[in-house]
Amino acid sequence: MRSFAEVDFSQASHAYAVANTPLFLIRKLQQDPVVHEVSRSFSGEEILEELRRAVEHEPRGLVEYVRPYVYLAALSRQQQGVYLKTAGQLTNAAKWDWFEYMRQVLMDTYVPTSAQEIQPGRATLHSEPTRTDAPVLRTKITLS
Repeated sequence: MRSFAEVDFSQASHAYAVANTPLFLIRKLQQDPVVHEVSRSFSGEEILEELRRAVEHEPRGLVEYVRPYVYLAALSRQQQGVYLKTAGQLTNAAKWDWFEYMRQVLMDTYVPTSAQEIQPGRATLHSEPTRTDAPVLRTKITLS
């Protein structure tokens, strides 16, 4: 994925349409492969900037309603929680009823996440350094 225009919000839109609570929506978004792809493809700064753009105008359709929540869920998968925390300072986020509640739940349950692909021929994989106040489990995997 090279741009935010390529993001397919169809599964997230469906989850939003049937969600009766913000916790249900969080759970569905955390299972959505698009959220994982956005988090993996873009930096926290890029996602936060796109989130800022998404909340600065009135939503006109289902995709525009769900877009900020997808970006919040993607920020919760970033290695640093500072972007999710900063999302609470966006001025127009109050337009979305569940925004602050979902952001707070995602902050409270935040776990620094790092994903790495194992390439053929590579024997040792070290996890990237993580800056957090939360307990961190470091794993070194050596393949034979």
